[in-house]
Amino acid sequence: MDLPEPSTFQEAVNGPDQVHWRKAIRAELKSMRLHGVFRAAKLPNGHRAIGTKWVFKIKRKADGSIEKYKARLVAKGFKPKYGIDYTDTFSPVVKYVTLRMVIAIAKNWFSARSPKVLISTMTSTAWNW
Repeated sequence: MDLPEPSTFQEAVNGPDQVHWRKAIRAELKSMRLHGVFRAAKLPNGHRAIGTKWVFKIKRKADGSIEKYKARLVAKGFKPKYGIDYTDTFSPVVKYVTLRMVIAIAKNWFSARSPKVLISTMTSTAWNW
């Protein structure tokens, strides 16, 4: 039977597989506590907290049977407001010359001349395309 994955917390904890989903939620929270993912803190004046959302996934084996129920608590990083939560936006872009050098190094990395590849690539190959 193909069980639908819940799209909300309420669907998970009140649905037909609630026992499995509750166990997965407890496991996620326990893991977060063990790894020090979050802690209670006072929110500074003028700042807003970013909300969270539960994401549910049924992991399956190759034969289609259920391997485990996975619950993840994720931040709603798409909700910040310009001028309040951030002021600058940018897109990190690699320089063309840097990309060419990385490709040249990767192309020759497993060469028999490996000790000399980096030096010879940087001095000649990367610039002579």
